[in-house]
Amino acid sequence: MDSTSRWTFQVNGGKWEQFTIDNLNKYAAMKAIKGDTIVEYGDVSVDQKNRGQWHTVQIAGVFNSPIVIMGTPSFNGPHPLTLRVKDVSRTSFKWQMQEWSYLDQTHTSETISYMIVETGSWKLPDGTWFEAGKTTGTSRWRTVKFAHKFKKAPVVFSQITTQQKAKPYTTRQHYVTNKQFRVYIQAEEKQRVTENEEISWVAFDLTSRKATKQQWFRSEERRVGKECRSRWS
Repeated sequence: MDSTSRWTFQVNGGKWEQFTIDNLNKYAAMKAIKGDTIVEYGDVSVDQKNRGQWHTVQIAGVFNSPIVIMGTPSFNGPHPLTLRVKDVSRTSFKWQMQEWSYLDQTHTSETISYMIVETGSWKLPDGTWFEAGKTTGTSRWRTVKFAHKFKKAPVVFSQITTQQKAKPYTTRQHYVTNKQFRVYIQAEEKQRVTENEEISWVAFDLTSRKATKQQWFRSEERRVGKECRSRWS
């Protein structure tokens, strides 16, 4: 490390601080934070007025290290878009709709669900295992290994949760097994990924046969199916 290098650090998803003795002493004196929330979810309905507009979601639960995943947007406007998240902390996160670069970057109101999961491996009362974590992504495939060994390949959701540059990106996944999966960041045609971004992910086990989970999946299937039929039939 030379004299021009600058290091920063972050505690429990909070503000990025300069790596100095004063800042280290400040956080060393803090009491340990004990979260009591594992999963939180909700939905938001907003429009995107311009490229610089970010929407803030306040987190109701108490998390130590929250992982944020945005769901699939509704279809009120036809222009293609992706969803970007940044500034995730224990109390809030910011997100925006990002149209591809050749479009005007404004978008009509859409409804999007979101999910917040505490980092780590967890087991629900019905026996369902799930796991949440982060990795660093680029235009090259990155292998992510699970801490928990699932019985079968889980369902994996991923989300870019930083923004180094104002470029619309999305994640792609493949080779999902019970031990690992691969993920990378994709740009639109004639564009390329030029920086590292943080990728958050959540993996859900699908092997539990308890009625509560099966009923939940069936109800979600009916809801999504009804939505698709009403819009595209």
